[in-house]
Amino acid sequence: MIVGVGVVFAVGRRAGVTWGALLGFFGLYGVIVVCIARMRAELGPPSHDLARGGPDRILVGFVGAGGVGPRNLTLFTLLDWLTYSYRQHPVAHQLEGYQMASRSGVSQRALTGIMVWSCLVAYVAWMLLALDAIYRYGFSARIQSYLDDASGQAWNELAASLQGAAGPSFAFIKQFAGGLLLTVGLAVLRQRWVFFPLHPVGYAVNGNWTMSHLWFSLFLAWLLKVCLVKAGGLRAYRKGLPFCFGLMLG
Repeated sequence: MIVGVGVVFAVGRRAGVTWGALLGFFGLYGVIVVCIARMRAELGPPSHDLARGGPDRILVGFVGAGGVGPRNLTLFTLLDWLTYSYRQHPVAHQLEGYQMASRSGVSQRALTGIMVWSCLVAYVAWMLLALDAIYRYGFSARIQSYLDDASGQAWNELAASLQGAAGPSFAFIKQFAGGLLLTVGLAVLRQRWVFFPLHPVGYAVNGNWTMSHLWFSLFLAWLLKVCLVKAGGLRAYRKGLPFCFGLMLG
């Protein structure tokens, strides 16, 4: 981890990113990653896009484009693939892999080695496959994907940031503070009253693009669980688990 962060910082400094921008960007990114891991462990949401919630946008909202600096913002735009969305972030899948390993007696050290080699193989394989498909068929001609629009979205946002106000965005700060207060309030209510039905993670992920596709499946799962628990109690719930696992795997 130290070597990886050191390489990233060395490349950033070589490109001209200031120390303050580097620490702010990757410090916030680390906080987001830890939050995703906690969300996945506590509630297990099948998706956590948190789209357009990258550390560069948070920094611009609080200190303004002038405070971050045009060079820093431009170089951070090259990392939009990293911060565009977090639904594919590996920390959630790694966390669940370690949990399954601890339950089944698999060595976590061995699992770590498998993960590292899998990342290396997948990175090279996907890079070759993606480049081959793009050059063979044409990126915007025959490859139907949201990437066509997303590839220019980051640069449009950069242009808007550089042309907008140089100082903090008070509208952003108010929205950020409102979301923070509401999330903390939901967490306090759940700690005080176990039966409180609303979870703060649900508030965080409900605006995701993928949730527009998943909400009805989640609703059916909730409804089935309520019926099992209300009608047959814990015994009926446990008997119904294999059927539910079959639905997920199927």
